[in-house]
Amino acid sequence: LSQYLLKCLLFTCLEMQNHMRTVTGSDNRFYRNELCLDTTNGETIASRDITNLNKNTKEIMLLEQWKKIFDDAKQTKNYNKALTYGLFQIDKELNTSHKDLELDKLVYDYPSLNGNINTLKQMIKSYYNAEIVPTLFEYEFLK
Repeated sequence: LSQYLLKCLLFTCLEMQNHMRTVTGSDNRFYRNELCLDTTNGETIASRDITNLNKNTKEIMLLEQWKKIFDDAKQTKNYNKALTYGLFQIDKELNTSHKDLELDKLVYDYPSLNGNINTLKQMIKSYYNAEIVPTLFEYEFLK
């Protein structure tokens, strides 16, 4: 069971629907995202716990893809080393784009970052279907 829960944690950290961010709140308190794998400012709860996962090939590939994304994110203009980033925050704040008026299309300022995010989205969807869903059906959490 603990390995399955760690798989769920990995999925949660790398899924775009995890809307966690590091922010300074309206109460002027600093809120650090602890549900991500960015260890720039020390380990997070998630990064500490994920070390206990007995990683298979898919999980190693997911973590390698995360590293590519994070390396790209650190090269962006808006990157702030004081923050602890998760995938959602990287996508919303660092994966910037602009409209090319001549081509009438959206152009990403950091094509490598955007491409790596899109690759991870596909990888995590496949991971969810292969590693998470079968257990959910087995225990009838999904029907």
